[in-house]
Amino acid sequence: MTENKGPQRSRKGKAGIKPVTSEAAPRRLAWAAEIKDAIAQQGLTQSEVSKMIGVTPSVLTSWLKGGTDPHVRILGLLAARLGVPEAYQLALLGLLPDELGDPMTRFRVLSDLQRVLDVQTKSLQKFSESLNVRGPGLIAEALLSRSDDWGLELYPREIGGKYRVRYGTVMQVIPNSKRLEPLNDLRDEIEHLITSELNTADASWGLPVEERRRHPSAVPELCLHVPELNRTRVPGSNADGTLPASILVIGFENSGAPDVASLVADHFGWGFRDASAGVRQELGRRLRNTMSQDEWLHRQAQIAVRLMQRAETEAARYVWCFGSSASVIQAVPRLRDDLPLVVYLRPTAAMTATVANCANISQEVVRSADEAVMRELESREPDRWITLKLTDPTLDIDARFDSWVEQALESADWLERVHGGRERTQSMHDRHERPRSILAQFREGAGAA
Repeated sequence: MTENKGPQRSRKGKAGIKPVTSEAAPRRLAWAAEIKDAIAQQGLTQSEVSKMIGVTPSVLTSWLKGGTDPHVRILGLLAARLGVPEAYQLALLGLLPDELGDPMTRFRVLSDLQRVLDVQTKSLQKFSESLNVRGPGLIAEALLSRSDDWGLELYPREIGGKYRVRYGTVMQVIPNSKRLEPLNDLRDEIEHLITSELNTADASWGLPVEERRRHPSAVPELCLHVPELNRTRVPGSNADGTLPASILVIGFENSGAPDVASLVADHFGWGFRDASAGVRQELGRRLRNTMSQDEWLHRQAQIAVRLMQRAETEAARYVWCFGSSASVIQAVPRLRDDLPLVVYLRPTAAMTATVANCANISQEVVRSADEAVMRELESREPDRWITLKLTDPTLDIDARFDSWVEQALESADWLERVHGGRERTQSMHDRHERPRSILAQFREGAGAA
């Protein structure tokens, strides 16, 4: 005689799993088949996916065999990583109301729901950007809330000699227990956990040379640099509306084009975009890691051409930039006659060899890129462009930044004098914003912003 032990209480682990009842098994198996197919299409392994969503491989294996029921929290992570809509997963698992039993009704409602969620997600992202939600906080909250395996130490990064600013934040990621995996594997695990936040914050791996001297105990391979000055920004509510619609800063490798563009954008209250960061944001970090350098530069050029052609729409009230010889050669011939206005950081003939050496390219490539830019600019009206002498890339970072500030000041002066630009005023809706622009404070000798 079998002893009747009564109802059995399931033991929930970290992922919140529970046994599957026999009548629910077919639904779970249908869900598992869809997830397996998505994993295969992405070219991933189950072990990789388990790291992405923060569970052990054995837990994921149990789900995909139909042996346990996944926690609803996991469905959103799987949707983000594998592209299987969360609402569709809920339908497969039978977690939607009975009223949605009719297939056509379910399809219509789920489509509408997914559309609303997509709109709300985009609106929330733009709202967060408009409020200047800072990247380090975004990354820290995401990483620490999704995994107990990591800790963080944050170091502010300042650069500049005469003109000193808060340039960004270094985030040292620290394992909470001894990890024997290669550092690249640990980085992959972190990226899988917080891909969206890393892209939003324009974060990149590595510790700048000058910061290594300040923090000798740091592990450079597990350090994230989150930009402050050069973070992607949308136009402010106080953006100057008198300037022509779009402004482009063209440079070369290590030219400081993003710094000049960002400072000018801050001065007029405009948005800022870097074509290089745009590749990472539009394609995702995982795809970027599999691209060749030529593919990466070609994608930059594609983004640059698109912004050139959409100066009055997508690039309206943005100061944007791109700065590689290859992308310059590809994109500049598509420059329009009227917009955007162009600030060109031009290397002198004597500096060509230095620029080529620092960028690890041939002098001929630098000369070809320069000729392509000048050919296009000289075909325009004189008030549509300005050239400034490129900063020597062999200078130390503080000296280079001082030079980039001077170039931004010259650019702002030209835009004010020739095109009637006006410094932004402080927005009543944004208490985080500086009362004056960085360039205005430097003009007045007010010290670092």
